[in-house]
Amino acid sequence: MPVEIPGRIGYKLKNSGNNTLLCRSCRQNNFRKNRDADLKLKIQSSVDLTKQRLIPAGVAMIALLLVIGGLWLRQLQDVESAVQDTVPLRESPSSPSR
Repeated sequence: MPVEIPGRIGYKLKNSGNNTLLCRSCRQNNFRKNRDADLKLKIQSSVDLTKQRLIPAGVAMIALLLVIGGLWLRQLQDVESAVQDTVPLRESPSSPSR
């Protein structure tokens, strides 16, 4: 049972009797096991972070492609409208003569 300090709510002393005394090698092995588990967890979470970073990068690339495509289509439309607005070099035989 942990030892509680009067006047300190929720504060308990470490190693105050809730664990049995362990030999040095047992504590070291326990520490190594916990450290390895923490490292594996951090590695797994870093993989998850990489996936999370790829999503915004993919969205940014798609947005960039849409903007470039829109500008390209607008340029094509401007070129076509400019060609349509020009006076023909010669009159078409099908147009009525004045």
